[in-house]
Amino acid sequence: MKTPRPHQKAANDATIDFVTQKTGNPMVVIPVGGGKSFVMADFIMRIRAIYAEARFVMLAHMSELLKQNAGELFGLWPDADVSFYSDKLGQKRLDGQVVFASIQSIYKRAFEIRGIVDFVLIDECHLLSPNENTMYRQFLSELRMNSPCVRVVGYTGTPFRPGSGYLHRGENALFTDIAYEVPMNLLIDQGYLCPLVTPRMRTQMDTTGVKRQGGDFIGSQLAKAVDKEEVTRACVDEIVEHGAVRKKWLVFAADVQHAEHIRDEIRARGYTCEAVHSKLPVERQNAILRAYEGDGLRCLVNVAQLTTGFNNPAIDLLAFMRPTRSPVLYIQCCGRAMRTFPGKRDAVVLDFGGVVEALGPIDQIAVSQPKKRGKSDDRTVPVKICPSCQAESSTAARVCIACGHEYPAPAHNLSGEASDAAILSSQIKPKSVPVTRVFYALHQKDGKLPTMRVNYQCGLKTYREWVCFSHSGSRRQDAANWWQVRAPGIRTPNSVEEALKLAPSLPVPSEILIKKGGGGYWEVVECVFEPIAQAG
Repeated sequence: MKTPRPHQKAANDATIDFVTQKTGNPMVVIPVGGGKSFVMADFIMRIRAIYAEARFVMLAHMSELLKQNAGELFGLWPDADVSFYSDKLGQKRLDGQVVFASIQSIYKRAFEIRGIVDFVLIDECHLLSPNENTMYRQFLSELRMNSPCVRVVGYTGTPFRPGSGYLHRGENALFTDIAYEVPMNLLIDQGYLCPLVTPRMRTQMDTTGVKRQGGDFIGSQLAKAVDKEEVTRACVDEIVEHGAVRKKWLVFAADVQHAEHIRDEIRARGYTCEAVHSKLPVERQNAILRAYEGDGLRCLVNVAQLTTGFNNPAIDLLAFMRPTRSPVLYIQCCGRAMRTFPGKRDAVVLDFGGVVEALGPIDQIAVSQPKKRGKSDDRTVPVKICPSCQAESSTAARVCIACGHEYPAPAHNLSGEASDAAILSSQIKPKSVPVTRVFYALHQKDGKLPTMRVNYQCGLKTYREWVCFSHSGSRRQDAANWWQVRAPGIRTPNSVEEALKLAPSLPVPSEILIKKGGGGYWEVVECVFEPIAQAG
């Protein structure tokens, strides 16, 4: 029987603690390729160990996800009492202890479920909108008429939506908390995910003048801007160049015509290639995907078909010929190449549209959160969330109003040579800054535990970090590590107040190493101390 990886066990430890000790609807955030399907199956098994009669409904927007998630459950519970409700799967039964259902098929059928449902698990929950009239909201509203105490647990690698911000914040948010989140870079370091590399490209698509709607480029305008013969040929030349030593290529195109143009150019260079899109008959698309699973097809060009629910771990080359400014789409696309595979050391991402330059490393995405202007004004305005202190500022602000961190300059459309910006934060090289002095202060937000703000004065600039002595878990451990570097052998303070009393006696680093994190914010990654002179 399959056993959980450390992060999968930790995810369900935290989720079980949440649903048994707290109210509300939690999310579990695990990057693409981190094994969400197994986590959901293991959660069901652990809840059954507490309450054997518990009933579950697992919702997804794609039949492929239903089959994948059910397969993981059968691996742990071979004779599971399971039923499916999905038009595409040709089954419409609601009598199982665990019902796997496509939201498109079941959203008007909640009243047909007999008995009490204890848990609704939602895969790819970033698709949920705060709008009360959506399929998910309609289903949950009707389900609560018969199961008023039902708990909802969401699973995603991207706990936010463009234009809506984080799913557990804001008015009409269905989710109330993030019960557990595993960092992408941790899974890469542990070998569970494959690292990505982004070489500098010679070709750059020009999106100047393409308007945006809902946080991303308008599709029709984008296709017109990028589907140019000379650009397509130049991009394909570079795909072939980098792909010569790669096993499987996946290309993202702007529309159907663009995809077919790319396909034809790749074929003209002697490589097998097909295009998949919504206008392709299902039988034909399935045949193409089967060929891609084997050795019969080197490259797939797709239009919004293979961003979720598509798993081919052999993919080791991605090409963005469909520029995007959507963080969710960016992360989901990159996730297609992050699964591990025998002989696969990394995957190359060919960025022809300035995606990495505009959105930053995929493991440090900056999220804008809409905020109400006032009780008398129903309009919303977007705000920035500082990744260091979590304070909210206007999107026009250049400095965090709480901690003074500098926000990055606005991203502009690029033309000419494409960027070789880092796609993972670990690839950003830190820079050294001499330290003039250090001073410490209490940082307190309403309803939050206090932290100690460390201010490193470096000439005319100040860089900051926050040390969480009063917290528990990993944050407390980080604080202990921070303290022991400066005061080895001396007990770590138990509170921020105690730390502030002792802090003036701590040594001052000669320099700090800083690098830009999520959204371009400077982060202190290391302090360098002069060696202590030995007596005699």
